[in-house]
Amino acid sequence: MKRKPEEKPQERKVSELARALKISRIQVWRLVQRGMPLDENGAREWRAQNVRTKTGKQFDQTTRLRAAQADLAEIEAAERRAELAPVEDMQIAWNEAFVILRSETEAIAGRCAAQLSAMSDQAEIRPLLLNEIRRALTSAADRIEAWARSIASGAASTSAADPNTGPVGRPN
Repeated sequence: MKRKPEEKPQERKVSELARALKISRIQVWRLVQRGMPLDENGAREWRAQNVRTKTGKQFDQTTRLRAAQADLAEIEAAERRAELAPVEDMQIAWNEAFVILRSETEAIAGRCAAQLSAMSDQAEIRPLLLNEIRRALTSAADRIEAWARSIASGAASTSAADPNTGPVGRPN
């Protein structure tokens, strides 16, 4: 009858640990090489901190799902409080703002052409243009604010740029 060779103490610990953790001896050796201690309590603690087990993975997925659900609830609550606006509404608002800004900026040429044609001194031209640019920006800001207030109150559903058309990119 053949006798089994005597197991070395470390191999015996690996076998016992594999049975206790319900994993293969090869897996125990791999984990030991990564730093897992050979005592059962230390190995369990080390694995809890360093190894994603099937149960841990399920826990991670559950945690992620709960976090996503909580995020969604926060977004919905912020929308109800009017702290968030849909992207489509924001695109329309930005388009309207730029239409207003463009029309006010283009109007500078018409307002200043006659005065500029009579001027040749940069010292006179510069302040005139700066004042007209500031006037155009102020006018654009006022028009945008008035349009936004009318939209918020539900009084207007037309374009800020032209009262006879719908929002930019959308027919009335």
